[in-house]
Amino acid sequence: MSTLGRQSILDEQTPDASLFAQAQRGDRDSIDALSRQIQGRLYSYIYRCTLDADDTNDLVQETLIEMVRLLGKLGSVEHFWPWLRAVAYNKVRNHRRREKLRRGVSLDQLGNDVSPYPGSPQSQEGLADLMSQELKHIIKQAMREIKPQYRDVLSMRCYEGMEYDKIAALMDRSPFATRMMFFRAKRALATRLARRGLGKASLLTALVVFGKMTAPTPAAAAQLTVTAASLKVGAAAAAAATATTTAGAAAITLTLGGAALVTAWGAGILPQKADLADRPIATSPSFGALAGMPAAEETREIWYYLPEGRNGSVMMRLVRGQSSLDRTGYLWLQNHTGNYFYDRTHNTIYINNFHTWKSDLTVRELPTDSAELRRFLARIQGTPESGYPTVVSDAWGLLIVPDGQIGGGGVFRVQPETPYSILSEEYFQYNWPAGAEVVDGRDAMHRQGWAAFSIAGQVHGRRISGVGRIPFVHGTSRQYPAWLRIEAPGRFQAIDGPDGAAIQIAADRQTPFAAGSLFEGLSRPWMGLHTLDTVRRDAARYGIAFETEYRYPDRYARVSLLGPAGRITYAIDMEKDLVDQVTFYAGADPGDPIGSLKFTYEPDFPAGRSESAPAGRPVRPTDARPDRFWLMNLPDWLAAP
Repeated sequence: MSTLGRQSILDEQTPDASLFAQAQRGDRDSIDALSRQIQGRLYSYIYRCTLDADDTNDLVQETLIEMVRLLGKLGSVEHFWPWLRAVAYNKVRNHRRREKLRRGVSLDQLGNDVSPYPGSPQSQEGLADLMSQELKHIIKQAMREIKPQYRDVLSMRCYEGMEYDKIAALMDRSPFATRMMFFRAKRALATRLARRGLGKASLLTALVVFGKMTAPTPAAAAQLTVTAASLKVGAAAAAAATATTTAGAAAITLTLGGAALVTAWGAGILPQKADLADRPIATSPSFGALAGMPAAEETREIWYYLPEGRNGSVMMRLVRGQSSLDRTGYLWLQNHTGNYFYDRTHNTIYINNFHTWKSDLTVRELPTDSAELRRFLARIQGTPESGYPTVVSDAWGLLIVPDGQIGGGGVFRVQPETPYSILSEEYFQYNWPAGAEVVDGRDAMHRQGWAAFSIAGQVHGRRISGVGRIPFVHGTSRQYPAWLRIEAPGRFQAIDGPDGAAIQIAADRQTPFAAGSLFEGLSRPWMGLHTLDTVRRDAARYGIAFETEYRYPDRYARVSLLGPAGRITYAIDMEKDLVDQVTFYAGADPGDPIGSLKFTYEPDFPAGRSESAPAGRPVRPTDARPDRFWLMNLPDWLAAP
């Protein structure tokens, strides 16, 4: 822990009990003495947050006035400094809101020397032998350039010795969010230092120097240390403290060990399509340009959030960084509102129709996948088995951070105010700059978040038609839930909706299935993966082999599912992230098709078509799912006389 030493903390932060008691009773001399005793420490604490002498003086006076007003309501003397520190921080935060200083402090005062405590000018002279003026200037500049809240969390952790849960309570954040902010603060400071010629190893030294520069007295400066242990942001430390914060923040507890989760899950994360050097991405917001990311870079981070548990939708935060510490070249954020790609090189955010897929066209695996599914995919694709254990928790709200990444890795149970509140946390969003250019490349359907679709085709000469609705992101899936009706008049009918699914063949009774079952093998973008992956993963769960063909700049990928009695081939629109057509073949060889289904998507239903799920849904609820891949069986059902 970074402190001034245990005895020094007690001396500086805890006033004499008798003096405190007299001040609480309203004795003016005792109040004045108490104010003088803590003024230096208070000034130092506030100055580290503001880096402005005038603002600090004003906020110190405001805090002392508040202290006098409320001192009589405080209980134990041991709680005095934590209470006063909280009062001071609220004053700082309110001042920032008033002055709209969220984007940082102006650099026009960089020439001014730091004067930590007006009553102790000798403290600056006492440090002359400890640090050069040039080094002080560099550190001061770096501290001014990082966000004010970053200075706050660095000060609380490094100089106040506060635990993450205490900082979280003061800053109205979850402990995990606080740990992530602390990491971001360290990285931001290290970045600024590196730009001025100080290497990564200088971070600890810089924090010590800044602490000494802003210490209230020479004695406090001499005793101040910042240990490497205080800079750690391991998952265990954050998860050990279950905290309840303000509305919308998350309470996080460790539920599974992080050793099972490794960064190898993030390998080959982004699609390789074109060389960015050939055409600047900032001026080419096309599908090809957005997908044209070099495959040679390694993924720095890949996080998963499953608001409805391991069998539900998945939100992903994928970072592919550049070589230096201070750059994050690319970031994909696929959450409940859309698919976002941030190119830091050009400070541009692109909003896309499509989710990401892997550049080598292998199926994207998830940490919640079963060992059987992974083995099957490895065998079909000719890739090594990962060998990593599966996250088996059935809890809702799983945040999975692979081991070796920020926070040390772990599987966290998140209990948010809403299923998506964690996605608005800074550590998940990665804090994109407010001044970034935004290029919205979505079509009208994806912009509204859902579409109507129709199906037309024939199999074995029987006409097939269908209609339905599909949400594109999970955030619209409740208001506009997925449903479909497919039928060959007099022979076959399949229905699926929020209340359940069913298949009826000829005069047989309807066979009920769980809601969503019949979307297996079709587009399901609201689940958080590209259709290229959902189709192949659905097939793999039923033990069906597949082949994938795709070559840039083709618009469509082709996925062929190889069944014992035939095959079906999908044409998948990679830009729209949708199934465009399904073609059926008899036997293992393609030959002539025996039928096909064409899917058409529109922003709204045609006149006269219903916008609600079809009637005739099964009244008996069930969790059953088809025991076979139902689309593979469709030709057999329609071939019978």
